[in-house]
Amino acid sequence: MSYSGRNHHTRNMGKKRNIGISLMAVVAMMLAMPNVIHAAPPTSTGTEANPAHATINKHLLMPEGTITPAGTATFKFTAKSVDGAAATPTNMPAIPDRSVNFTTADAGTTAAGVKKVMKETVNIVDGVVFPHAGEYIYTVKEENSGFTLTNNSDLSESMAYSTIEYQIQIIVANNAAGTAVYVQSISVNVLSGGVVGNKVNDNDDEEGTSFAFDNKFVRTHLNDPTNPSDPADTNLRISKKVAGDGGNLSQYFDFKTTFTAPVLVTPSTPATYKAGIMEGGTLIDPTPNGISGAAPDHTFTVTPGTALNYKLKHGQSLVIMNAPVGAKYTNTETAVSGYTTTIAQTANGVASTPAAPTVTDVLIGEAANTSVYTNTKAAITPTGIVLNNLPYITIGILAVMGFILLARKKHVQE
Repeated sequence: MSYSGRNHHTRNMGKKRNIGISLMAVVAMMLAMPNVIHAAPPTSTGTEANPAHATINKHLLMPEGTITPAGTATFKFTAKSVDGAAATPTNMPAIPDRSVNFTTADAGTTAAGVKKVMKETVNIVDGVVFPHAGEYIYTVKEENSGFTLTNNSDLSESMAYSTIEYQIQIIVANNAAGTAVYVQSISVNVLSGGVVGNKVNDNDDEEGTSFAFDNKFVRTHLNDPTNPSDPADTNLRISKKVAGDGGNLSQYFDFKTTFTAPVLVTPSTPATYKAGIMEGGTLIDPTPNGISGAAPDHTFTVTPGTALNYKLKHGQSLVIMNAPVGAKYTNTETAVSGYTTTIAQTANGVASTPAAPTVTDVLIGEAANTSVYTNTKAAITPTGIVLNNLPYITIGILAVMGFILLARKKHVQE
């Protein structure tokens, strides 16, 4: 190779080396750039005088008309890492369990068919002493306990506990004097399958958008099919009464009832409801009432959203066994000529007298739920001669007239 060739080769190698060095410098600069430029703002930020804080919002959701269950929601924290190093019992402080209590007196707020009771924990880092500045990572979940649920022949309760998990990043900084540390920021992200997801806020929004856990609760008061007339049972009864001297106690009247499921349900909330026709305090064969396919115990299935057509006569009732609190019903009776209909209704213990023949979207609540349809027909007042007796009356009149004519003829002859 000539000198000029060697010199050209050397220059090319120098250029490549310089390009490589430049690329390495660019990469190094990119790595050195703080990644917070592209990061979302922390959930909470603070200063030395006012450190960052965060609280957990606990939402207990239930259908409207439900009395709040008593219990405690508890949240457990797990230490994961400090400055990238795995947590040990000595290198990270423990965050103690945080909890909130609920009582039956908690009224909450109701909107769109859902009652919501919200409670808030104390600041999650209250009393936690961090040994030095750095990045501390924790996770938090709610315990699947804390509420005692009743399930027996009179009552059925179900709770769907929150399954969400959050990752918490706590940035601890030195104070200006270098004598102590404070919590500079707290960032909370949804954690799903070990993957860090969206960052959440510290407002009172639904779980997954705020630092919140949502539980769903449903209660059902059960009517025992072996004792359907139990006055302690509060599930729905639609009853028929016939009144008035002219009322036919054996006549059937046509009804149509449609149920609507609660807006909020749990996996164990029944999708269909059990029903029966009661007469004299017991369930009867509902075939004469227009119901087919009943079980041996005379109960049958009612599906929310599908109209139930049936008949009732005096002293009979449609009894619903297991409609959950928060379900609603619409009921109508077909008018019958000669009868006047009145309704005495009790919805969640509140009595009213709605206009007949239809009631719409009536809530089934914790207290008594009844609807009594009374059809009244006055006595028939006689208005004249009964046609069935007319032949006998005619014969009698003719006999009288004949007697009069004979008497007059005899008188004339004399």
